[in-house]
Amino acid sequence: MTGRFWTICICDNRWYRPAFYIYINGYIIEKTKLQPFIVTLATQSVCMGIALLILKVDGGNVPLSYVTTLLSRVGAVPVSAVLLLAIILIWLYFKRTRMCMNIYAIGSSKKSANLNGIPVLRTMVTAYAISGCFAAFSGLFRTAAVASGSPTAGADFVMTSISAAVIGGTALTGGIGGLFGTVIGAFVLRYISDMLVFMQVSSYWSSLVQGVLLILAVALSAYGTVLKKRKEGVG
Repeated sequence: MTGRFWTICICDNRWYRPAFYIYINGYIIEKTKLQPFIVTLATQSVCMGIALLILKVDGGNVPLSYVTTLLSRVGAVPVSAVLLLAIILIWLYFKRTRMCMNIYAIGSSKKSANLNGIPVLRTMVTAYAISGCFAAFSGLFRTAAVASGSPTAGADFVMTSISAAVIGGTALTGGIGGLFGTVIGAFVLRYISDMLVFMQVSSYWSSLVQGVLLILAVALSAYGTVLKKRKEGVG
């Protein structure tokens, strides 16, 4: 069954379309020097508009074989756990590659990276494409989980994904962050949400708490960056 799942993922070209869109997004950012958040939000609006033109309301049929394969087990292990392990192994390999080192170097200082001969444009658009590719795989998994299509399904995860990364230690200024911290950040958000439900607190408080945590995480990250620059200036 797992073989059938990978065949579907590889042969179905829907998984690499987001990678192409985000590649274009990264190219626009690097060429125009506009704020990445603004350009990315604009690209999201364009893609969501296209999705609404194709599928105006939630619905559609998802092949039963696709759903059962992704939600099945390999022995006693869920396929989702196998995929998570695969992502971890990919990250452990990728973080030792020159591409990953270049990404961190550009995040720390784009000017210094450029002076050291790192191809900034190519590295950045590749990083955006990789991000889009993993977002596409997340979409494939969610589609199997709900067994239905939705043109606006990803809209609810924009702030959550940013919050998970920042709470996990990723600096919005770049140069700092990683997979394991982001996973921990996601677990923290999920734990808080579940605790609020257990305490029978309104779901609106979940968004409020998430926003407060994001502000605190960004403030701590900015404070750490300021301290680092001061130490570098003294040194």
